[in-house]
Amino acid sequence: GYRFDEQRRPTFLYNIGEIAVEDMPDASFRDDGVAALRTLRLTSPSDVPNLYFRVAAGNKIVEANGVYTVDERVRLRLTSSSKTVPQIRISGNKQELLLPVEFAASKTGVREVKINVEMSW
Repeated sequence: GYRFDEQRRPTFLYNIGEIAVEDMPDASFRDDGVAALRTLRLTSPSDVPNLYFRVAAGNKIVEANGVYTVDERVRLRLTSSSKTVPQIRISGNKQELLLPVEFAASKTGVREVKINVEMSW
């Protein structure tokens, strides 16, 4: 499903097994152009080992100063509350940008992680 915040921006709600996902798209207007923002909040009643978020796939992914460029077109900057380091993996004749997902216990005992993706062209 989905819900709207007070400014009528949507948050998409879905589950992947026991993991509840809140997916919030937004935009940022800057001097150098517009960036698409995506904030994901994942919660789970328990740890989920070996979980990865596939951020992007393409023919060539290059990292420079914490920015990942996909096919010389899209630039991605990632942050995560778990402070994990993104990885570039070869899959067939393509590359994938993966972010390991590590949950942390919240005050309520539920495991959670927050991931921010900033995309610009």
